[in-house]
Amino acid sequence: MSSFSRAFFTAVLGTGFGLWLTSMAVDGRFDIGLWRAGPWTFQPRIGAPDADPYARATAARFGQVPLGVAEGLTLTARRDSSGRPLTPSCGYEISGSMPVARFWTLTVMSPTGTPRGDAGVRTGFTSSEILRMADGSFRIELATNARAGNWLPLQEGKPFLLMLRLYDTAAGSTLSALDAAAFPRISRLTCAGASP
Repeated sequence: MSSFSRAFFTAVLGTGFGLWLTSMAVDGRFDIGLWRAGPWTFQPRIGAPDADPYARATAARFGQVPLGVAEGLTLTARRDSSGRPLTPSCGYEISGSMPVARFWTLTVMSPTGTPRGDAGVRTGFTSSEILRMADGSFRIELATNARAGNWLPLQEGKPFLLMLRLYDTAAGSTLSALDAAAFPRISRLTCAGASP
């Protein structure tokens, strides 16, 4: 093999590997620039004018318009509080309370962070409509079968993630306010064909 052929092969291989790594990073498979609060992950500066290139590329890749730093915070969860990946074959309970915010939404989304597009099916709750317990806490169940109270349907075979948006919250102004205990837990319940 000539030196030119080796150089060409090396350049093609290096370019392909670099593009593959970039694609993986933009698809959110690496935790580049991510912060964690329990099962919830977020990019604190994604809506800032000086957001890092990976945050901007991720938003552009999925066609997202991130909240500005002064507007609020967007968090996602792909795993439960025990670290297990969310799967539509299992049921889940989201429970506890939220950080102080003027308004919040919790939505079941596709794995790319876009609306699932399930016509006529509830995909989320807001802070103004959720049923609460006497102490102000709440409990939401995610399952394929209907449940009493706050219930969000899952569809068998359709992967999902959870997106939590906190509007006008003090949590967006200081990262020290983002304590995992201040966010709701995601607990796995029963799974189809297996014990939890």
